[in-house]
Amino acid sequence: MLPDARGHHAKVPRSRGERLGPTALTLSECDGTAIMGVEDHEERRERLELLVSLIASERDVSEGRVAPIGGALRSLRSELLRVGE
Repeated sequence: MLPDARGHHAKVPRSRGERLGPTALTLSECDGTAIMGVEDHEERRERLELLVSLIASERDVSEGRVAPIGGALRSLRSELLRVGE
């Protein structure tokens, strides 16, 4: 099915009907190609970006590279007041 599906990829979405999610195409029961709709792809990409951001944030917290927002805002405010003088 895989070589045939790759050659006729436009027909695959129609053949899967109303099912949502990716469609896996295999050759001899080995994973080959996955086809998914644009909306599914975008949602997965956005989730991945969010997870990468959350992992980086957790690393910052665990390595002590964060400060309470109140102190940071006070520091920024005083810095801006000094520059404005």
